[in-house]
Amino acid sequence: MARNWHATQKGSWNEVYAGKVLASLENDVFPTLGSTAIADIRAPAGDAALNFAMSAWHLHDWLWADLSEDSNGVDDLSAALDGGIKTKADFIRAIYRRCPAVRVCRVIATAGKHVKVDTFPEPSLRTRMEHKHDHRRRWQIDLKGVSTPASTVFKEAFRFWEDLLSQLAIIEDPGFQRERRGW
Repeated sequence: MARNWHATQKGSWNEVYAGKVLASLENDVFPTLGSTAIADIRAPAGDAALNFAMSAWHLHDWLWADLSEDSNGVDDLSAALDGGIKTKADFIRAIYRRCPAVRVCRVIATAGKHVKVDTFPEPSLRTRMEHKHDHRRRWQIDLKGVSTPASTVFKEAFRFWEDLLSQLAIIEDPGFQRERRGW
């Protein structure tokens, strides 16, 4: 399939670029995927975790954009987060106070996109892969000397957003969903 795609695209590319794309496929993609069917290709867990962190962080942007257009939206948001929210910066500070896990997601999302965090860095935050005796790996997040599995941090961020969106009547009561997930 990839070779067919390349054949259909190379007419619109110069010869050098077409060669680089094919070489990249042969060196980087084919050895990894081999003859794996397209339906069986799955993103590595690290990609899913990064995607979650980006979504958990950027949810504040999407929510602010929607609520700031509603005449009562910011007031409702402020009430749900114990008051004092007038600006997006106030909203971010309220998120940080309520849910440090979302702050961790911000750092992961920013570093995942920009390689490092220059604006509002978190020097006490480190991520690492812990290798277990059963040959499994677990992503750990170390914040201010406390080590926590990344899955725990992500669940905390998820619960924060689930609760807030429920308070704002954007989603239904999250309790039922948690029972189904066993959280």
